Amino acid sequence: RLGFFNGALWQIRISILCAAYSGHFAGMQLFGMKAKKIPESLVQAAHKALDDISDCELGAEIPEATAAAMHEIGISAPRAENDPSSDAPPGFQIQWRLDQIKGVCLGDSEREPDEERCRQLAESLMEETTSERGSLIVRLVDMLRDLPFEARKMVSMIFSWLMRREQIDFASYVIAHPGILRHLVKNCADQDIGLNCGIMLREATRSEAVAAVLLEQPEEYVWVFFEEYLHLPNFDMASDALATLRDLLTRHKKVAQAFLEANYDAIFGPEDDPKGGFYVDLLESQNYVSRRQSLKLLSELLLHRDNFSVMMRFISSKQNLQRIMILLRDQSGNIQFEAFHVFKVFVANPKKPLNVAKVLVKNKAKLVEYLERFHADKEDAQFHEEKQLIIKVLIDLDLPPAEETVLPPPPDPTQPPPSSTSAASQS
Repeated sequence: RLGFFNGALWQIRISILCAAYSGHFAGMQLFGMKAKKIPESLVQAAHKALDDISDCELGAEIPEATAAAMHEIGISAPRAENDPSSDAPPGFQIQWRLDQIKGVCLGDSEREPDEERCRQLAESLMEETTSERGSLIVRLVDMLRDLPFEARKMVSMIFSWLMRREQIDFASYVIAHPGILRHLVKNCADQDIGLNCGIMLREATRSEAVAAVLLEQPEEYVWVFFEEYLHLPNFDMASDALATLRDLLTRHKKVAQAFLEANYDAIFGPEDDPKGGFYVDLLESQNYVSRRQSLKLLSELLLHRDNFSVMMRFISSKQNLQRIMILLRDQSGNIQFEAFHVFKVFVANPKKPLNVAKVLVKNKAKLVEYLERFHADKEDAQFHEEKQLIIKVLIDLDLPPAEETVLPPPPDPTQPPPSSTSAASQS
C-alpha cells in the first residue's frame, strides 16, 4: 500500500510540474527562469535527462514505489544486462521535459502557442551543443527506443511540429543529418518504436526534397520496404510500412515518376524475366495484407496520368496479365476486387500487344462468364458500370488479321539459271 501511495505521489508531482511549465504558469518565473528563456532552458533540461538515461547503471534495482509509478505511466524496467536500453528512474525526467516542450509548441486547451517562444524552441531543438552530443531532436530520434512509451509519442508530435513549421527549414536540417532518415527507416519494423518511426518518416516525406533523397538512394531507404517490411506478419506493422511507401510513391508525382521509370526492372521485372521484380513477390505473397494493399497501391500508381509510360510498360507484359488474372480468382473477395481494378487497365488498352491480346482472346469466354457473376451483389454503381464496359470490350475483342506473307516470284523457265560466278559477284 505504501509503495502504491508513493507511486501515486510521483504521478501527482509530475502532473503538477508539467502543468506549471506548459499551462497556466507559463508566463511566470519558474525556478528562477524568466518566461522568455523557458524554451532554451527546457531543451537543456531535456539534454540532461537524456544524459541520465545514457548513464543509468544497468541492472540497478528500482525501488518498489518507483516501479509502481513507472508501470502506471508506461515506463518499463531495465532490460537484460547486455541491453543498454534502460529507461528506469530517469525516464520520469525526460517524459516530464518532453511534455513541457510539447506544451510550448502546441499550446493547450486554454491558450494558443506563443509564436516567439515557438521560434526559440525550434532553434533550440536543432542547436548542436557539442559535436559529440548533437542536437536534442537528433538525440531524441537516436534514443527513441530508450524512452518511455508516452515520451515516444511526444517525440513524434514534436518532430511533426518541426516539419510543418513554415518559419524554419527543418527539411534541409533533416537532409543535412542523414542519420535521422537512416534511423527512422531502419526501425520501421521494430515492435517497440516502428509505428513512431513510421509517423515521423511520413511527416518527413511531406517535403519533396526529403522524398527525393530517399528515392534517389533506394538501396539504403526503399528496397527494404519491398523486401521485408511489407511482408511482416504483424498487421499493424505491415499496414504502416505500406502507408509510408504509398506516401513516398504518390505524394510528389514528378519525383515518384522519375523513380518508377528509372527502377522499373527492379520493381516490376524486365519483360523477358518470368521471375519479375520486388512487386511480383508482393503480389504472390502468402501474406494477405501484402497482397491486398500492394494491389491497391498498384492500381493507384498505374491510373495516375504522370505514370503513363510506367502503365503502358506494365500492361504490355503477358506475365503481368497472367498474374493479375490469377489474383482475379483469389479466394478473398477483397483481393479479387482490387485485382479487377488492375485487370481493367489491360482490357481497356486500345493498343494491346499481340501476346497480351492472345491471352485475352484465348480466355475470353471464361472471362466473360466469370465477370458476369463477379461481385454481383456489390452496391457500387461505378464498379458495375466499369464491369459491363470491360465485358463488352472482351466480347468484341478479336486478334488482328495475320499479314499475308509475300513470296518471291517463281523463276522464269525461259531464262538460263545464273552462273555461280555471277552469283558470287552479285553477293
